[in-house]
Amino acid sequence: MRVIEKTADVRVFEDVESGIMPFKACFNDCNYEVGDIIELKAYKADCYVRKDLNAYIGEVNPLNGGWLYCKKSKAETVRLKILKVIHYGKEQGDEDYVILEFEINNSD
Repeated sequence: MRVIEKTADVRVFEDVESGIMPFKACFNDCNYEVGDIIELKAYKADCYVRKDLNAYIGEVNPLNGGWLYCKKSKAETVRLKILKVIHYGKEQGDEDYVILEFEINNSD
């Protein structure tokens, strides 16, 4: 099992974090394997972001959409355990792409 750090735009991050998006099609740039952990960090406009604490009390600044720019170490993060890796494209001589099925696993 490896821990692989990745970033995701806040719109994708929110869908993954809420469980709406339990899979992702992507380029196999990390040689993904079942059991690997993806540490997904929220990203917006080329910067790491965290949730604005004011968003929790209903005082969201509409300009930032409830997100604040921050250091990488403070970025909103969710850990995902890969359950299934489906390869496609490689058989036809194309680049190696995969569909990853995962579950939220913040306990590891």
